[in-house]
Amino acid sequence: MAHVSRIEVLKSQHVYDINVEQFHNYIANGIVVHNCQKIAQIVAGFDPITANQLRKVISKKNKEELPKMKQKFLDGAQKRILYGELTQDEAEYIWTLLESFGSYGFNLSHAISYSAITAVEFWLKFHFPAEYIAALMNNTSPSKKKFGTENLIVEYISYARRHHIEVLPPDINKSRAGFCLEDGKIRYALGHIKNVGTSAVDIEEYQPFTSVSDFWQRVNKRKINKKVMVSLIASGVFSEFGTRNEVWKEYCVMRHQGDRPPLMSDEKWDAEAGKELTKNDEKLLAEINALQPASLEEFYEQANKRRYGKRAMLKLISLGAFRGFGTRSEVLESYYELRNKEDDPVTLTKEGWTDKERELLGCSLSQPPILRTFADSIKKHKLCTISMLSRRNNTTCFGRIDEIKPRVSKAGNNMFVVRMSDDIDTLSFYVFEKGKLKFQREFHVGNIVGVPLSKFDDSQTRFYNAYSDGEIIIQR
Repeated sequence: MAHVSRIEVLKSQHVYDINVEQFHNYIANGIVVHNCQKIAQIVAGFDPITANQLRKVISKKNKEELPKMKQKFLDGAQKRILYGELTQDEAEYIWTLLESFGSYGFNLSHAISYSAITAVEFWLKFHFPAEYIAALMNNTSPSKKKFGTENLIVEYISYARRHHIEVLPPDINKSRAGFCLEDGKIRYALGHIKNVGTSAVDIEEYQPFTSVSDFWQRVNKRKINKKVMVSLIASGVFSEFGTRNEVWKEYCVMRHQGDRPPLMSDEKWDAEAGKELTKNDEKLLAEINALQPASLEEFYEQANKRRYGKRAMLKLISLGAFRGFGTRSEVLESYYELRNKEDDPVTLTKEGWTDKERELLGCSLSQPPILRTFADSIKKHKLCTISMLSRRNNTTCFGRIDEIKPRVSKAGNNMFVVRMSDDIDTLSFYVFEKGKLKFQREFHVGNIVGVPLSKFDDSQTRFYNAYSDGEIIIQR
């Protein structure tokens, strides 16, 4: 997001106006400031239809029609020239300005509207920065990309952090579906957590919650499914109820308790078996016969679990597809045990959960920005921060390696495009073929490092300086 650092007054320039019968200031400071149609009507006597044709020719930069329209314009201006209101050179100069108008000009009503909106937004941005950023984020979809950014929401969060506006992590009781303010700080929105989406509205309806079990008992489980719960836990919304490992374990226990096989008598099994087979049922039966598994566990490991859901398995068991593994009720019980075993809680490290949080939110909000956490290391090694990089030519830059993408240059050479962040600013740089092996040996995704960078003479594009010995590993 752009930041106005200063406004300077430049030298004044002569203003050339066309003053014709109540019409004025169509051209100012050598720039057409009004629409070209009206100028053509005034100077060349064009009727509205011809003037609109001129607008289309200029805006589309129609090379075939432009010379014809120019001649028509100059012919129409002869009356003004004859009366001494214009000279031939002035008429041709006005035509030149009209041609250039096609590069930037647009409808007058748009210009007025955009100017008014811009003025209002600058005022809001200056006087109510937190409210302004929160409103921007509420009007931006979670995965939106713009101006080459990986994630526009992350760009707004970075802007807020640069201007000392704290962005708080999502919280199951304090967050709302959209971004909101809390004591001058911005609280992350539940609806912007990946995979949660519109389910956030249902969560907000039932707030507040006293525990994870209270949450699980009250919410609509059709909307708050396993995928949503995993995203909520990993993003840290239940932090007031325990660590993410503790919450995940509690959720798995509750989910297993609610996911029990239905009680089936022989009559119910026979009724299920008597139902008409679908084409999918026939395909699944053929697959089971082809696999010939020695046990239900072996079948479950080999099968495509998305295709063998609860309904399909109930039908197959009722038809006796697994008759060698016990009674139909025993097979159903074993199937549910295998399903639930997949959901057994997996304990992750703090770094593992942080990586998942970064994946879901675009950045980590449960941890302070590494730019502040490692401030002493930056000072000790005399590292350059990403925000200061534009002032240096050859330097060692601090950051976390977030992504390493292999690419092929226009010349056909292999290279990497690396994205690095300090949780406030981001940077992309190139690693060319000569430096690839050294870079791969020194750096890996997730490392917090100092990378020696250089830039091309004619641009701000950065690349890894493989001939430098300035590589610094702060944390692997």
